[in-house]
Amino acid sequence: MKSLFFNRIPKIFILGFLFLGFTSCSNQVSDELSYYINKQLTKVAEKESEAIDLFDSVTGNNFTDDETMYFTLQNDVIPVYSDFITQLESISAELETEEVQKVHEKYIEGANIQNNGFVLVLSALESNDRTLMAQANEKLAKGRKLMRNFKSDLKKLCKENNVELIN
Repeated sequence: MKSLFFNRIPKIFILGFLFLGFTSCSNQVSDELSYYINKQLTKVAEKESEAIDLFDSVTGNNFTDDETMYFTLQNDVIPVYSDFITQLESISAELETEEVQKVHEKYIEGANIQNNGFVLVLSALESNDRTLMAQANEKLAKGRKLMRNFKSDLKKLCKENNVELIN
């Protein structure tokens, strides 16, 4: 079923943010941003990347058949991505500043919507339902959009707090 078009999610946005420097004096938000990017997000980056790589291995040009996609989603993608979300959500309790919490919540929201998209793809494959597959693709697209918004908001927050992201 080559009708499932899923533009490859850029490997997690965080990988480009692993290093940052301070361009002026430090404050609570800039300190937390540093810790958030360099310590907290790096812990979850591997899980997200693994799940996306697994998904990419059975979609788009790599698509072979519905059965392979179904079992890869069921046995690999969804469990790994669910673990990623659990780890991502656990970061929330450690955040102290409202600014970083707000940006992080966008990341969680995008990840949850994307996971819902994976689950819908699985359901669509089970029932061979093209309408459900279209809904799944919409969820996946919405999740990707929220991930882009997260990246943009993180960059903006860093700029506002004199934190330079080094790509």
